[in-house]
Amino acid sequence: MNWPTRTEEAELLNAIRENHPEAKHDFVVRYIDLLIRHLQITFPRCDGDMIETAVTDTLVDFLLAPHRYDAKRLPLSAYLRMAAKCDLLNLIEKERMAFRAVSID
Repeated sequence: MNWPTRTEEAELLNAIRENHPEAKHDFVVRYIDLLIRHLQITFPRCDGDMIETAVTDTLVDFLLAPHRYDAKRLPLSAYLRMAAKCDLLNLIEKERMAFRAVSID
């Protein structure tokens, strides 16, 4: 599956902003596998569950506040890839911090 074109992105975004009944579902279906695959390629040694969590967080965060996205600055696909990468790095750091917090007697 290929990343959506700018026209397809605009249509998805408009549908979300106009609260079309299937818009959020269509958005998730369109991006979830693409984002998971992107992170798998970018972070090949990362746990699959952690990648799925990061992508889910990214998509939910976007759908809760689509107004934060500015189409003039960056294509939606690039924005989502960037956000998913940040979410994954935050999860990795959180896991590292939890590992450090465990004391070994």
